Amino acid sequence: MLGAANRIRLIRAGDLSCLIAARAIDPTPFGALERWLLAAIAGADLLLDGADGWAARGQRLASNFGACFDMEVDAFAVLVLAVTVARTMAAPLWVFAIGAMPYLYFAAGWLVPFLRRPLLPHQVGD
Repeated sequence: MLGAANRIRLIRAGDLSCLIAARAIDPTPFGALERWLLAAIAGADLLLDGADGWAARGQRLASNFGACFDMEVDAFAVLVLAVTVARTMAAPLWVFAIGAMPYLYFAAGWLVPFLRRPLLPHQVGD
């Protein structure tokens, strides 16, 4: 059974990020009102990013699975936002590289095995 934090993450990934992704791959140009709507959806996504961690710690349901799930949802959200911003020409094309970073790091792990080692554990707040 999923706790409140993972349900929030599912909303972020399934509804908000996928909604923005669906519009990002649509070839029609972005209108001014649509840009503001996408910015509002992205803002809601960022607010929920803080809410999921707060919910997990508040309910004492923080777990390795939740942390990994959060990182994957965050990486997907950043990629979607980077693609959208690059597509609207609102920022230079190198902004797309920001969204690609986690996936490039994963791919680099196949070339450099050292990068596949687990990171050192840390305490929240370190």
